[in-house]
Amino acid sequence: MESSVAWKARSGEAQSIIIHENHTMTEAGKAGTAGTRLACIDVDFTPTQ
Repeated sequence: MESSVAWKARSGEAQSIIIHENHTMTEAGKAGTAGTRLACIDVDFTPTQ
């Protein structure tokens, strides 16, 4: 399976992807929450040439 997203990792900062139970909330009082953490996957974000 393959997937693509419309964002880029910040150079030298990101080292993993977190999978949460829900999408990230944006409404007042809940903004930034996404439910239970289901997985944390280490990723090498080094750009390929």
